[in-house]
Amino acid sequence: YVVKDMRFWLGGVSYTLSGFAVMVPMTFSKAYANLELGVNVAEATSLFSIIGFSGIPAALLLPIISDKIGRKISIVICNSALAAGLIGSALLSASFIDLALWGVVIGVGYSTIWPLYAALVKDLYSWSVAGSVTGLWTLLCGIGLLLSPYLSGLLIDHAASYKPAYIMGFVIALASISLISKIKFRTLNA
Repeated sequence: YVVKDMRFWLGGVSYTLSGFAVMVPMTFSKAYANLELGVNVAEATSLFSIIGFSGIPAALLLPIISDKIGRKISIVICNSALAAGLIGSALLSASFIDLALWGVVIGVGYSTIWPLYAALVKDLYSWSVAGSVTGLWTLLCGIGLLLSPYLSGLLIDHAASYKPAYIMGFVIALASISLISKIKFRTLNA
């Protein structure tokens, strides 16, 4: 019955889009920094570590905070950080320091996506189907993770610039926010 539920598709496609947006910087940060902005290879490579390490505090704190403020708003915050980091990287970066600062913002969004969508499943569905929904949403997220490098690479090749891929990731992250915002929680009568 869950695949007939609009909440399943809103959450699952939102997760797909989040995965897509995440993969833009996770695939192209080094090349963008080095080949387009002229950052040396060592610094460009360190962007992946900056994204990863900056996400650790967020991954520890935001899921706990989401118990108080709600999963939906927490996912909006997470995807908004991802979107801001992507557009900042594309339009407001000219140096390693700029990319590193926007990488921290991306890290906040990147690190919290996975546990928050999993927790949202339990907020929406009973334990009897939570495993199925989590598995199907993970499959949908995987589609976004797989398509992003390929489609972004095509765009980069066509534009001869990495910036359009980051802008596309920004737009896709905004679309993810739009979808997750449409989820309605059902009220149970006790």
